[in-house]
Amino acid sequence: MISVFSNERPNGNEVRNVRFTFDNGHVVSIGMSAFHYCSPRTQQGLNPEREGVELAVILSNGEWGTREAVNEVLGYDPGDDVAANLSADEVARIIAHVQSDCIALDSGE
Repeated sequence: MISVFSNERPNGNEVRNVRFTFDNGHVVSIGMSAFHYCSPRTQQGLNPEREGVELAVILSNGEWGTREAVNEVLGYDPGDDVAANLSADEVARIIAHVQSDCIALDSGE
């Protein structure tokens, strides 16, 4: 399932997210707005373009999986439950990894 969220804040800024929920229950959420870790970090009207976007992974067990996914796919720890300024290619690689159920469900392993 693909869900698109666009919420307008009282100051007129919009928060935009696209959420991919896969058959395995894992979720990849992509955010792009002045409130996300993206580049540029500004409002851009109805059709925003970004060089990099914020990404989060929520595992089927409800736990965060961002750090594991980024480490397994890109080889580094983003240091947070969201990864900042990922390129289109990096996002695609993480989506494929999460969708294929390759991500470890137990971060202690």
